[in-house]
Amino acid sequence: MIPKLLIGFFLKKIMVTAIVAARMGSGRFPGKVLEIINGKPIIQHVVDFLNKIKSDQFLDDIIIATPNTIENEKLWNYLKSNNIKFFKGSNDDVLDRYYQCAKSNNIDSIMRVCADVPFYDEIKIIQQIENYKKDGKFTYGNGAWVFSFDELEESWLNGKHPEDREHVTTRMFNAVDYPEDLEKVKRILQKNKKE
Repeated sequence: MIPKLLIGFFLKKIMVTAIVAARMGSGRFPGKVLEIINGKPIIQHVVDFLNKIKSDQFLDDIIIATPNTIENEKLWNYLKSNNIKFFKGSNDDVLDRYYQCAKSNNIDSIMRVCADVPFYDEIKIIQQIENYKKDGKFTYGNGAWVFSFDELEESWLNGKHPEDREHVTTRMFNAVDYPEDLEKVKRILQKNKKE
């Protein structure tokens, strides 16, 4: 007989929130997220796609994570007038922006997609969410990164390099890019050996 506590654990629904980093201050193409394609801004195409996934019950919420700099006021006004949830955070530290957004909204699991990609493949994105839900660990593919708050927090606490702060998920790949990564990978291998 399975104890009630374990039954509750297995039946617990994993809640995934899409956090989309968007800004007006792109170096290559300023203001691109509000550029119009087929009658609506790029950011609206992304939100409409995510709302479809949400209505199919694969996502629980959608939040646009913007920098807290005044150049983003036009984006905030657009999001506000279209009832799209958004969060204002660090301009230079995207990892901190994601972390603070997730923490202040009590998010357990996050899907990261890009604000400047107007077209995603629905089946492939759902597949990434399902892959994550199987074991609750970082997964990447098809233009989506899905990870737990704990994985985000580990990256936020220990990601010291500019790439870590800019790209959010670099530490989750467990690649050996820097000397301290070697120690982390050694610890993971040692832990896996014991299990």
